[in-house]
Amino acid sequence: MTPEQKKNYISSGGNECPKCGSSEISPIYGFETDGTSAWRAVECDDCGQRWNDVYKLIDIEEIQD
Repeated sequence: MTPEQKKNYISSGGNECPKCGSSEISPIYGFETDGTSAWRAVECDDCGQRWNDVYKLIDIEEIQD
């Protein structure tokens, strides 16, 4: 995956395949963590490209009961 494809994917909010631009993308399984990072495998339903969405904790919000 090129740096430009990564940039476009992030700019789209993770809603379009970085390879073909399709919006038909699906998580392969739930979130994985290693204590400092989290990621989720994603696959394009149209072209079959696979990648990991990598997440960074930036904030927390209290849950109101």
